[in-house]
Amino acid sequence: MQNILVRWLAFARGEAVPLASLFVAACALGLTVYQARSTDYQNRLSVVPQLEFTEEAPPSGHNVEVYIENNGLGPARITGMEATVGNEFTRFKSELDWSALRKKLDAVGIAMNEAEVSTLPINAYIRSQQKLLLLRIPVGSTAERAAIRKSLDNLNLNFCYCSLYGDCFDVAQQSDETNEGSCRFDGTIKIFGRYIRLQSPLSNRLDSSVTHGR
Repeated sequence: MQNILVRWLAFARGEAVPLASLFVAACALGLTVYQARSTDYQNRLSVVPQLEFTEEAPPSGHNVEVYIENNGLGPARITGMEATVGNEFTRFKSELDWSALRKKLDAVGIAMNEAEVSTLPINAYIRSQQKLLLLRIPVGSTAERAAIRKSLDNLNLNFCYCSLYGDCFDVAQQSDETNEGSCRFDGTIKIFGRYIRLQSPLSNRLDSSVTHGR
């Protein structure tokens, strides 16, 4: 036992400098990686987009309007758009196509023949603080305005979007879309009834529950 201890101490004295150098190098590498990841994370936070649907119906106006607005820090690239009217789900392939919803919206009391609509293509960018009109419905009276706003409760738009760094989020007009064909579930697998998004354990992507509270 004593011989082993003597031999170990002799080895330690001879290799002390190389071992210390290796330890310092490993610490420096770890610190460099940590700083790089921290900088990347802060850069991602600095351009996080945040889309929101807003509905406007000023008492003095003659329209009920639906907008999409980017209240975030950076531009949002639209990666998917869909709508549920009542219980009927529609996912748009290339652009927001109101003609595909016309009959469904008419059925729930939203007359589309006089409505003003805007199309929005997939991969379009919405700049920070930009506000885009999606739907404008003319109304002739206070009662009609109230009826249209009530009917709009049957429309649930859902947009999926990503930041410049590829961090992706989604926003719903009414409530989170649950249809399995939703862009919300792209890139996920379903395990025991839960959707899990696959990504590298070393990924530095942002968590929407932290950045958007959802």
